[in-house]
Amino acid sequence: MPCGNLARSRIANTYYVPPEVVDHVVKLVLSETDSFYAIAPFSLTCHTFRQIAFRRYFSALVVTTKRQWSHLCQIPGLYEWVRSLDIPTSALGEHYQNLLHFSRLTSLRVDFVTEGLHTHEGYAKLILSNLPINAHRALTPATKAKKSIVQHLTSLEFAFLPSITPHILSLLSVYCPKLQSLVLRCTDRLLIDCCWTCYAEASSCTVHSPLPDVICDVGDLTRIYGKALSPLASTLKHLHLGIHLSAADVFYDHIEHASVPPPVLTPLSPFAFLDHQPYSPSHCCECQTAGFLTEEVRNMELLASAQMKMWLPMLNRVCWSTWFRNKQDVLCECEDPLDLRDETTTCFVRWVGGHDEEDGHGNKDVEVRRTPW
Repeated sequence: MPCGNLARSRIANTYYVPPEVVDHVVKLVLSETDSFYAIAPFSLTCHTFRQIAFRRYFSALVVTTKRQWSHLCQIPGLYEWVRSLDIPTSALGEHYQNLLHFSRLTSLRVDFVTEGLHTHEGYAKLILSNLPINAHRALTPATKAKKSIVQHLTSLEFAFLPSITPHILSLLSVYCPKLQSLVLRCTDRLLIDCCWTCYAEASSCTVHSPLPDVICDVGDLTRIYGKALSPLASTLKHLHLGIHLSAADVFYDHIEHASVPPPVLTPLSPFAFLDHQPYSPSHCCECQTAGFLTEEVRNMELLASAQMKMWLPMLNRVCWSTWFRNKQDVLCECEDPLDLRDETTTCFVRWVGGHDEEDGHGNKDVEVRRTPW
């Protein structure tokens, strides 16, 4: 066969695969594993496949150390690939300004486990002020035209917070005006992986139950929090506040009666009290048998959710930390690496009649329940 005919024959048998199809295949592969080895051979096929592989693999970036953060930010193209970022404040370090370059970032999760009551507000402002959309606002119109489109953050989570303060909520409203999902958690600091002393010590450094020592009652709490978040009234749909609405004394009473070592020590196990691991009030029979307290707290959670709806009209789901969750309650949909969803309650809210906003007659009544509509 002449060379020309052979070349035409090979071209005729070549099939074109759209990049969208290849991208979907990589997405399916990575849904089964988070290891790059699963797509490494694929990424070596050609330049186009390699770019697709990198874009998909780095779309959800998880950083754990300062060294890792510094090295990853040196990868060409990384800033355009990342859509979701999960990072602790300890890893950001002095390189927090790298956040300015993640122009496609829409979801951010920050771990505040190394911060304290006197540092978390300052670090929160440092992070939020260095989001790319806020740097983009400061540019002149001529410079903006030369820059690529910058995405707004729509999902934000601050985990292991020492406290949820009105100042932090105000910062979020200013720096993230398009938020649709907001998760702020304090109670995940109450870890039960050590001893009763550490459990009690963690509670002393965390405002996990602000009522009534920090804020008088539920009405004041929803007014303070709702007012601070009111700039998000037209966008926020999901709100997760990881604090307990039960009184702080519930926790301290639990520590007092549950941390007592077993009364009987046999000769075969003279150090049995060392195996007496801490547990939360949600697993304490004495705390759970206080029926009046359980009903009161659960009613407060419904009331607080309805009042937050008044401040945030687009809100349809509110989550709270709780020690009095029923088995029938819907599990929180938020990802929780500590798997504390069994200590979270979800309340679903809507305007009476099922509308997402007030009707034409000025109806401001709110419906709330613990099951989806």
